[in-house]
Amino acid sequence: MVRIPTASQTLGPFYSYEFMRDDDPIIATPKAAGQHVTLKGRLMDKNGGPVREGLIEVWQADAEGRYSGQDPSADPEVRGFGRCLTDIEGNFAFQTIIPGASSSGGNSLQAPHFAVNVFASGLMRHVTTRIYAPGSDVADSFFDGLSDAAKALMLARGSDGADGKHVLEADIRLGDEGGTPSFEE
Repeated sequence: MVRIPTASQTLGPFYSYEFMRDDDPIIATPKAAGQHVTLKGRLMDKNGGPVREGLIEVWQADAEGRYSGQDPSADPEVRGFGRCLTDIEGNFAFQTIIPGASSSGGNSLQAPHFAVNVFASGLMRHVTTRIYAPGSDVADSFFDGLSDAAKALMLARGSDGADGKHVLEADIRLGDEGGTPSFEE
């Protein structure tokens, strides 16, 4: 008997059912210390097309670089975690603050960044990357080791929105070649 492999396929995951809450994209309340921003971008496939119904999870420190759940002195108005489904065009947005530089163990710091996990249909494993806040002069061993082209893919662009609020924008492109750099597991 000859066995012929069938094409692989993924169906789902379907995150919008019973998995999301309305306040999930709110990482920091209006009372949180620090510079309030909207963190937004697009999730794209390797060809630049939108990835709809992808799940973006963001983990971050408060304005002083402290993490909720790890440091009792962390700002209680910064939950430190949020999640958002991408829309039909691959857009995502979070209400938060710019995080402070955080400890990476010992005497070294990590530049202010948002740790990002991406889950989407067709991915066999989630993708872990970072979005770096612009304007930091903190040395960061991961970021500093990247090429200038890779750094540009991970560095958020800052601007003021139509409502006068500050916006950080960073797109995430999946794929090995030309994609946003990610961490290996």
